[in-house]
Amino acid sequence: MKRYSSDGSVSTEAVLYTLCVAILVYPIWANAYFLTLDGPMHLANARLLLAYLQPLTSSLLNDYLIPNFSLFPYWFGHIALALLQTVFSAEVAQKLFLTAYIVLFAMLLRRAVRQINPDASFLSLIGLLLICHKPFQMGCLSFSFSLVL
Repeated sequence: MKRYSSDGSVSTEAVLYTLCVAILVYPIWANAYFLTLDGPMHLANARLLLAYLQPLTSSLLNDYLIPNFSLFPYWFGHIALALLQTVFSAEVAQKLFLTAYIVLFAMLLRRAVRQINPDASFLSLIGLLLICHKPFQMGCLSFSFSLVL
């Protein structure tokens, strides 16, 4: 299907897709917290990393904390959340991170379907069911975001 109809307006299917993505994002922003199993741990580790790198608190943390700077899969989520927490609160940082995952997944899914068959972009609506999988709901943020990358 085409994105735009012959008169230049946006197609109904594109509006429906955007509405479905908004519905997926709504529970994240409608609640004070997005509860997951591992989400608070990721936020706490990101806050510790951020505090360790700040000069005022690093001397206290140096006595009790030795960060492991070897590369491991969780670094992306921790660094992204730490950077977001420089500007936003921990709750908002997590919501922004999760929203970015959902929106990027939806955009890239739609693009992949269009690359295979431009006339079958409506099939990307079915793929939206894959976004909120169990690891995402458990709080495996880096794993979920790795699907986008």
